[in-house]
Order: sequence, then structure tokens, then C-alpha cells
Amino acid sequence: MGPAMKGFIVGGFLLASLLSACASPATPAAIPTQETATANVPTATLVLEPVPTQVPTPGMNGLAMFAGGGWGWDTDSGRLYRSTDGGQSWEAVSLPKNTLFNFSTSAFLDLETAWLAGSDPQNVSQRLLHTVDGGTTWTEIDPQGLESPAGTFIFHFINSSEGWAEAAGAGAGNLYIQVFATQDGGASYQVVPIVPQEVEEGLPQGTVHLCNMCADSFYYDPARIVIITGDMGSMEPRGAIHGNISFDRGKSWKDLSLPLPEKYQDALVLPLQIRFVSETDGFLPVELNQFNQADGSSLYRVLAVYTSHDGGATWELNPGLLEKIPNFPNLEFLNSQEAMVQCGEAICVTHDGAKNWQAFPLDQDMIPNDSRSISELEFVDPLTAWIVIGDYNGSSMSYRIYKTSDGAESWELLQ
Repeated sequence: MGPAMKGFIVGGFLLASLLSACASPATPAAIPTQETATANVPTATLVLEPVPTQVPTPGMNGLAMFAGGGWGWDTDSGRLYRSTDGGQSWEAVSLPKNTLFNFSTSAFLDLETAWLAGSDPQNVSQRLLHTVDGGTTWTEIDPQGLESPAGTFIFHFINSSEGWAEAAGAGAGNLYIQVFATQDGGASYQVVPIVPQEVEEGLPQGTVHLCNMCADSFYYDPARIVIITGDMGSMEPRGAIHGNISFDRGKSWKDLSLPLPEKYQDALVLPLQIRFVSETDGFLPVELNQFNQADGSSLYRVLAVYTSHDGGATWELNPGLLEKIPNFPNLEFLNSQEAMVQCGEAICVTHDGAKNWQAFPLDQDMIPNDSRSISELEFVDPLTAWIVIGDYNGSSMSYRIYKTSDGAESWELLQ
């Protein structure tokens, strides 16, 4: 896990950030902002009530892992934990009480540096907590310029100063996205003046209007914007993957039309999270679906992966197709060659850029079913990964964390 480039996948079925790309890419282009005064930004160093340090492996439904350890959290309780030994043991991290937090994976930069987005139940205005010492102390930031009707902000940071926040708001089948950039560690933000292909009057500057019920996807990093349109609104196959890419914040757009695999020409396209693992190497995974018109049952659901090695200008369909995948599978790309994906009762691994996949069956008590799901898959090198298993008992969820050190051949339950 590292400061990889991320974006939104959106649709009538899911509205989420790209929270878990895995590799540290080359330094991206400078983040475009407008000139802004950043003096006198309100900050305060928080002195917090200490919590017990060493705890057994806690119930966590989110992870941001690095080579030496990582962060974990429970969104239900709002608790945050940190490990420095690869998840074998965890320490509880002190946080302000009576605060609601948004644990954005892309805002954990390394084992020492992180940002938490939080709000007081009595005050919905956005604030950031920032640590550079692994959560021992936190600085409270009142970010300036983060005002958007689009909705909740998801924060991304690529180094200690530069990052962006994406806001997405959905309703009535529509999706509205704005992006805000920072160059001072989250103290101030300016809207990225994205020019959509079709400018609509009355929308705030930089707003991109997509089709939520179609499962359109949106990806942003400082070097490019990629939009892939889905078929889940019309439920009519179009015979290709359709989208657009811009390298100048929307001043010009290039159409994308990518061929479907030969066996799946009648597929409905549901784009998943685009990942760029470097300035040049990117992955576009898509679900290819078809349904029985009589009863709505699934005829097939296949994962196809398209790759780019020129920053997104051109894309190529890889021959390795995965059949019988779950809807919105957990999917992790480490670099231009290694990736992991949840594929039914197994974890599938590729070491050649999604050209070929090898399936490693999961243990019986890890296999998803009606009451069990994989809520997180984190992958930091070709051999090392973690899985979070969620179990629903009829009224609440409990979570277990497993680790592999042999590339998914075997898994160890972390106690």
C-alpha cells in the first residue's frame, strides 16, 4: 500500500472511492491550483486522553498496509489502530471523542503520516486531523476552500504537501463530482477547473455530471482524467467499452472505444476502479455481465482487464479473463505485473500484468457466502497480503484478519 493514484467508481450499485491501489507510482505532475492565500489557516495540536496501547487483533473492517505494518480501523466504533510488525500486534490510537471520522485509505501516506476527515455531530463543517508521528499527536486543520454541494469528501495525498479531495453527490440517477487540490498538506484547497465535455449552466465550476444508475466511473489524478460509461442504466449492450480521457483537465478530450472479448460481445459493461501504478502503467478492470430476461438471473459475470503503458492514451485487452467473479470484487494492483483479485472461492493472482491468472482456493471458513464477505484485500509485495473477512450474525458484523506470506497459497489468522 502506498500513495497510489485513485479515483471514484460510481453507479446505482456503488458510490465509493478507489481506496486501495497498491503501489507507489513515479512522482505525478504538479497538482493544478489557482493562487490562494494560505496565511492564518486555523490549526491546533491536540492533547488526547491516552488509550490502552497494546491490544489483541481488534475487529477492523478497513486496512491501509505498508511493508512494515499499517493502519486499521472500525468504521462502526470509529476506532483507529496501528501495527508496526505486519499486523501481528496492534496499538490503539488516541482520537478525539464525539467525532465522526471518514477513514480514507488514500489519506494514509505511510506508517507515520496520515490524515483523518472528521466532523462533530453538532457541527457538520469539514475538518482534518493530521499526524506525522504515527498518531502520538494530531494537528487539527480547518481546511479552507472545501465547499461543494456534491457531497462527502474523499481525501488523497501523494506526499506530505500535495493531494486532492473528491466530492461526489448522487440522486435521481445522476452523479455530480468536483475535485479540489491542495499544495499545503490540506490547509487550503482550490477547485480543479475541470471542463466537462458538455458544459451545463448552473453547475459549480469544475463539476462533472455523470449517470449514476448507469454505473459510470470517474478517475482523476494530476496527470489525467478518465471517464468510463456503463450500461447498467439502459441494460442495452453497446458492443464495446466506451469512455473519454483528458490530459489537460478537460480542455480537450479523446474518445475511448475498446473491444469486448470475442466470447462476450453481448455483455453489459460495468466499469470498476481504474488504477495507475506509475505515470505510464494503468489498469482498467471491467465487469462484463449478461442476464436472463425471463427471471433476471445472471447468465455470466466475467472480469476483463485492459492495460495501458502510455499513461492512458491507448489500452489493450489482456487475454486473461476471470469467470464467475462476485459483483464488485476486491481487486488490488501492486505494479505493472502483479495483481490479486477475489474470484469466487479463491484468490486469483497474476504475475504478468493480467495476461494469466492462477487461482488459490480459500480455506473453508474464509469463503464468502450469504452471511460472510471479504471486506478488504491489501497487497504490498508479490508474497504479502491481508484479507478482512466480515461475518454477519443476524444483527451485527464481526471481522477477522488473515495474512499470507506466500502469495495466497496459505493464510494465517491473526489473533
